[in-house]
Amino acid sequence: MVYRKKIFIGMIVMRIIIRLSFLSLLLSIVTVWETFAHSIKNGNIEIIHAWAEPLLNESSRVHAMVSNEGQKSIDLLRIETPNNLQFRLFESGKVVGKITVPAEEIVEFSSEAYTIEIFDLSKPLKLGGQFPAIFHFSGGITIHVIIVIGENTMVKSKDVME
Repeated sequence: MVYRKKIFIGMIVMRIIIRLSFLSLLLSIVTVWETFAHSIKNGNIEIIHAWAEPLLNESSRVHAMVSNEGQKSIDLLRIETPNNLQFRLFESGKVVGKITVPAEEIVEFSSEAYTIEIFDLSKPLKLGGQFPAIFHFSGGITIHVIIVIGENTMVKSKDVME
């Protein structure tokens, strides 16, 4: 009888350990997915996978997709960073003051049509680094983003700036 109770208690303990291990695995997957997914949303506007090219000269490009799930178009007006990096918006190769993201569409900043350029860099952007930026849209909408350096770089921390 005592032997059966020990086996029964052992089985219960084993089930608890298996369930906790499974929950821990799920939490790890969600955390890694969030790091790789690397998208930030505010209302109907989402910025997806913002990354910069690690170049050794005075300028670099930022790649990202901006999704507008709203019923009205919205304008990207400017981008700011705490370390005062300078940004220019290009549409069809010409510097513009804003980029319009049509309603229910995605604008991809990596094509010939739309480009975000960082210029007057005082030091090169190092592969694997990251920096925070604020995307300002019409209507007073702002989205705080971490821009990683290198297309396949993961976000390390939302507080790190390199």
